Amino acid sequence: MAEITYTDLLALVEQDGFKAVRTSTSRGGQYNGFCPFCEQGNDRFRVQPNHGPYGWFACSQCGCKGTAVDYLMLKRGLSKQEALLTVGWKPKDGSEPHFSTPTYPASALDNRPQWDEPSERWQNAARDFYRACQETLWSDAGRAALDYLRGRGLTDTTIQSALLGYHAQERYGSAHIWGKPKPVKLWQGIIIPWLYQGNVWRLTIRDERVVGGNGRYRQVSGGSNGLYLADSLRRKRPAVVVTEGEFDALSIAQVCGKQVAVVATGTTQGGHTPRWISLLAQQRHVLIAFDSEDKGDNAANWWLNRLDHAQRLRPLWKDANQMLQDGANLSEWIIASGVEFASADPVRNDPPALPNVDVTPAIVITTPEERSPDFAPYEVPDRVAEQQFIQSEQTSRTPEHRNLNKGCLTQIYLSEKHPRHIGMPFWLDPQSQKFVGWSARKAFFQGFTDVAGNRWCGHCFYQCQLINRGAQLGYPELPPSYRIAGYPSTGYEAWLALARFGGCVRVETAVRWQFVSAD
Repeated sequence: MAEITYTDLLALVEQDGFKAVRTSTSRGGQYNGFCPFCEQGNDRFRVQPNHGPYGWFACSQCGCKGTAVDYLMLKRGLSKQEALLTVGWKPKDGSEPHFSTPTYPASALDNRPQWDEPSERWQNAARDFYRACQETLWSDAGRAALDYLRGRGLTDTTIQSALLGYHAQERYGSAHIWGKPKPVKLWQGIIIPWLYQGNVWRLTIRDERVVGGNGRYRQVSGGSNGLYLADSLRRKRPAVVVTEGEFDALSIAQVCGKQVAVVATGTTQGGHTPRWISLLAQQRHVLIAFDSEDKGDNAANWWLNRLDHAQRLRPLWKDANQMLQDGANLSEWIIASGVEFASADPVRNDPPALPNVDVTPAIVITTPEERSPDFAPYEVPDRVAEQQFIQSEQTSRTPEHRNLNKGCLTQIYLSEKHPRHIGMPFWLDPQSQKFVGWSARKAFFQGFTDVAGNRWCGHCFYQCQLINRGAQLGYPELPPSYRIAGYPSTGYEAWLALARFGGCVRVETAVRWQFVSAD
């Protein structure tokens, strides 16, 4: 851990990039500015460095407050003993402090909400919210937002791979559904979900109507500190590029996803917790590509002082997304940093997929021959119940059961894996609200055959239902967001392509929400 120089609380928070304005003389002077904890606002975070022996800070929005000791514990991750020693605390008798370290059980983990993943209830609500917003983005209501994203240089493949959505009208979410003490404000704007190992860490909302200044980006209350696209670090690329904004990260992933990993901190203060610092410390090279401005340079120095293998990768102008829009060659810009990723990693070298992994996002396949998109960052681990079910079935499977996936037509790969061909389907999970009972095991192992004679494995229930539904309707024209590039937009071939290559989310949505009328 880098040595911390302590003079007063104000100097301490300024080391973390806090820019304050003196607003009052009360309690020896008060300074207001951007909150380094909830990472929002311009004056909600107040610091009174001369109040008491160790100063005082508080945020009027997220509720974080305390002295310099608390700040070192919450922001820097120090233990209480380390924080007390840093500020020069001594017992009242003036003797040297002596600490005894208690022994905690191995299960005693750090549960600070700003560090750990949000509650399960919040994640479930967030997941339902961003999935609904995905549908809105590709509808008439989201046409302007979709044009905005395309105008920023993002392709349709990147937009859908990143699970971007659009919330058309500001409203409040139920406090009960979101697991919060009061209703959760859901602003209008483009929804950017932050996922890591299948958990929803954060929801960013970009108001496409705001061109500059404050109010462009907002966070749904209840999210946690994280790294956007952190799952890309598992790909073991020779270098990882760290950007400030999500669109900057998506720009680099879109162009250079085969050569480098890329993550975003969301703000210049994001990712400053042990979990994310340790993840970046395990990478071979770290390139800090914060915005090309003094604020970005200062924020980059925070990482350069903590990661020996990090270096500054300053955008040629503004940021990586602006470079993409202006036609700059992002690959050459990264190569100019001196990292030899081209020869070190000429071929895609994703890590072996873990057992019992279920990958849920829908991916647009650009051509019929492309089955493995370069950019598919999210992987969702199966539930414990799924693993237990599979293990319990190992001894009872007949030879034909061992070839469960043989002959199945579904072909879509994320991290070289079929999204529904591993583990137990949700409708056989006793913890799921859609549990149909163990009597369905036979159908699961035998698979399904649709009205056209196509064979689908037990995981591909909705693919079978989609073809059956299409036959009832006469295979009408598919909406734009459900079409597969390189295939017709209407007829049996179009519906079969959607079932094979559309991904589980879109296929299930097509069947369950009936995007075309039966009349």
